Amino acid sequence: MEIKDWAPAVSWLLVLVGWFRLTNENNKRQLRKEVKERIDEIQELLNAIEDDSYEYYSLPQGPEAERLALRLKTKVSSVGHHLNVLSGIDAKYSCSGLLIRLRRSVTGGAFESVERVPILLSDPIFQSISSSVVEISRAIDRAYASKVS
Repeated sequence: MEIKDWAPAVSWLLVLVGWFRLTNENNKRQLRKEVKERIDEIQELLNAIEDDSYEYYSLPQGPEAERLALRLKTKVSSVGHHLNVLSGIDAKYSCSGLLIRLRRSVTGGAFESVERVPILLSDPIFQSISSSVVEISRAIDRAYASKVS
């Protein structure tokens, strides 16, 4: 066999290798896009948790506070779900300790207590909630940045 007899096989091999590589790169790009969308969703939920927490703790116990309490628990649970999905993609996104801290910050103390009274913005609970939100946000941003580079 001469070299010219191998030309069609080599060209097909090059096409297949190129196709596999292109497909692999497209899959990676799509996964990065999906991860970024989840991170953005987590960021929005964290901001809403912080805002709702401030509103909840500044209200007296009543129907509006009960509604906010339910929303807060749902949003914290949603953050946990998104973090579980991300940590399934890559263990770098595992933030279970930080999520527990956030949950304790938001729902600890007098949360949903009949005796709960409105508290001032200078109360340490607000600093605890804000720092928990920031820690999770930073952790997932660092994980994403280290994965992309």
